[in-house]
Amino acid sequence: MPRVTPITSKEQVKSEHQPIFDAVAEGRGSVRGPFSLMMYSPEMCPRVLQTSDFLRFQSSVKPKQGELAICATAREKDCKFVWAAHVTLARKAGTREEAITVVRDRKDASGLQPDERAIVTYVRQLLRNNRVDQSTFDALKDRYGVPWVVELTGIIGHYGMITGLLNAFEMKPARVAFWDADLATPLGALPEFQQVLGECPEVDMVFGARVQLLGRQITRHAWRHY
Repeated sequence: MPRVTPITSKEQVKSEHQPIFDAVAEGRGSVRGPFSLMMYSPEMCPRVLQTSDFLRFQSSVKPKQGELAICATAREKDCKFVWAAHVTLARKAGTREEAITVVRDRKDASGLQPDERAIVTYVRQLLRNNRVDQSTFDALKDRYGVPWVVELTGIIGHYGMITGLLNAFEMKPARVAFWDADLATPLGALPEFQQVLGECPEVDMVFGARVQLLGRQITRHAWRHY
């Protein structure tokens, strides 16, 4: 559970701050995640929203590149909320599954395509060492130009702040679980369920089934489960 109650409804906000709530809801579809915490600071919230809108939707960093950088930042910061929210956006933007796997599992990035490798390495060096090697910097500068690198670094810094806020307030993706009565789903499948839920925030439930029995007629008896 979060350490404070998220502000997700207009009734939780003072009347003079409700236009800010409306602006967030209009831009994001609802007030949730980091903005449900930032609504505790009505002066901060709209400024962060404006910065977020520029970096995600108006900067020269295309969604495919930006979402990979955001996922890499979330992974380096161990922020499950941002990872769950953006890994699907990364896929929709065209990020390759190989790049997502390297970021998720913290694997060596040398086997990625040049643009992917440059972005992932830049994020890792900046967040792990607080510095970036000259060769890493030049790989992006020569490919995209200085303004692009400035804006990419802004995305990393912005989501460094977002992940810090979510982690400090212990905001995590919600999970609800149950187990079938006869344990038809093997325990070894649990990590696969967790992976689906962690990577696909649009998925509400994951079910397991004994595929070899699909299509068979099964007769239930009251004494089987009671």
